[in-house]
Amino acid sequence: MDFTTAKEQKDSDKIILVEVDIGRFQQEWLNYCAGIWYYRFNTFKQDQEHSFGYGNFCFGSFGSSGTFDSGIKFIPFDIKSCFVDGEEYSEASSIVNLIATNKSWYYDRGETEFYIHIDKFEDPRLHKIILGITLGLSNKAKYINNGYYEPKIKGHPVISKTKDPLEFGIIRFDGGSLTLNNEDGFFDNFTDIVVFGQPARILYGIDDLDGTEMAYSDYKKISKSYIETINIKWLECLLGLVDYRKLLSRKIPINVYDKTTYPYLADRNIGKSISLGWGTIYNAPVICINDEESSPSNYSFKICDVSDHSYGIKAIDQVYVGDVKVNHSNGNLTGATFTLSTTDYKPGQKVTCDYRGYVNESSELIDNSLDILEDILYTYLAIPYNSEYFNQTEWDEAKSKAFDIGLFLEKPEKITEIIEKTALSNFGNFIILDDGRYTFRILDRTASASKTVLLNEYFDEPEIDFDGKKFISKIRIGYARDYGNNEYRWYQDDSLEDRIVAEYKKHSDRDFETYLTNEADAKTLAEKFMDLMKKVRGTIKTRTGIQNIEFEVSDVVNLTLDRRDRTWKGPLKTEIIGLKKDLLGTGKVSIEGLVIED
Repeated sequence: MDFTTAKEQKDSDKIILVEVDIGRFQQEWLNYCAGIWYYRFNTFKQDQEHSFGYGNFCFGSFGSSGTFDSGIKFIPFDIKSCFVDGEEYSEASSIVNLIATNKSWYYDRGETEFYIHIDKFEDPRLHKIILGITLGLSNKAKYINNGYYEPKIKGHPVISKTKDPLEFGIIRFDGGSLTLNNEDGFFDNFTDIVVFGQPARILYGIDDLDGTEMAYSDYKKISKSYIETINIKWLECLLGLVDYRKLLSRKIPINVYDKTTYPYLADRNIGKSISLGWGTIYNAPVICINDEESSPSNYSFKICDVSDHSYGIKAIDQVYVGDVKVNHSNGNLTGATFTLSTTDYKPGQKVTCDYRGYVNESSELIDNSLDILEDILYTYLAIPYNSEYFNQTEWDEAKSKAFDIGLFLEKPEKITEIIEKTALSNFGNFIILDDGRYTFRILDRTASASKTVLLNEYFDEPEIDFDGKKFISKIRIGYARDYGNNEYRWYQDDSLEDRIVAEYKKHSDRDFETYLTNEADAKTLAEKFMDLMKKVRGTIKTRTGIQNIEFEVSDVVNLTLDRRDRTWKGPLKTEIIGLKKDLLGTGKVSIEGLVIED
């Protein structure tokens, strides 16, 4: 029985599976082939008693050791995550795929062999590697997918996602908390093992009351988060779950200037970040790397860091000294450097340049918004662009509509903040779907609704809210940023200002700074904002059954306000801006939908 069929049943047995990846430091490895290492686990089925309690015992190629002596029993060596020096590696689909994919791992569950491809084929024994060995929990005792899920879930998880109708960026996700039964002391020593920051996945399934069980592959993935807080009591253990996108909060650039690499570097530049650059960039500050050289024949300048972008940059368009154009020499696109004569530059002067940034293996400029995000996620977070990590159908569709942008990073910024501004620049949202994959959606008010929610699906009477503050009378879009002077060019749209102010009796002006590089795209973005926010739009709120559990924030659906005995309004096309999924309690899905049709 698949999930689509099961969710429509009135009488059924609802099953929650929670998979927590308990961390195991892995230090022993054997070489499999050039650059690839592995470890084979062999396990006893019975518990082994150690000085700290009960745990699993394993034999490896270098001997044997007792591990996980916290009293917790695990699904026999199912491994679903791997972190190297705090960075999560991606799961490969096969040994062949592992060899081809940097920063990846592969677990052969039949042979209980774990393989790893360390960054740049380095020796894993030089790194701190944590394997995520999965602990299965459930609301009912369950043996499924070759593993046992302990019947420990006590308080039902409620999953919620929201977005502000006036903001575009990353969907806010409240992972909530999970209450577990601890009457037998099962979780008493839970914090003695590696658990903080480890992944936790929630899956939802439905069994027939006649005993027919849903296959593991048909379970619906509800969320992927990680553990941030743990509260242990005599009777229960409370796990605080946090949005998995927080793992995207690494700051870039990561490399800095130093005297070892650049012995003639001026002291004032020691420790400064080596900048990064994608797309078309205007007036970006550059660093002289031989300011302190005695009697140089010329002065050398570094534009950006190419240590992770071996194909270099596309072009050096114009160099400025003190905002005055000068001619440069010895332009090196692969190394992202150039030189200035001793006549044009004196140590300490401000030097900037217009340039086009990183290129791909085909020497094509990486400037599409989503191509840039793909590059950042893979280069700095080891997240490859594949079907495991992305909904590629939606992502590719959004990419075909996304703007070309210019992104220059002189100082460290969180990747989440970069994603948010990229999304804003495209009238879109970066979304983590229930199944843990990434997607990007650009709001299209002309798009057809994916479903019409019928009146008989409502469990409460619907309501519609209007917030008189949420409209725009005039908008300005900042584009083509001058990075050297921190200035934007601005496109202003006030074409509807008089009418809107007359209707709402007040002004509501908004300025948005973007990564856009030209006026035409800024104009298009301004028109999209004004088309949506030229009026106060209603938000419909209601609760439906579990048959709508697969809804995602930013889905376009039809909601109705009709009364049961007569027509009122509807169906109205809405963008879902809020969801709350109560999996076991009420078994209901609460929906907030912004009316996007006029």
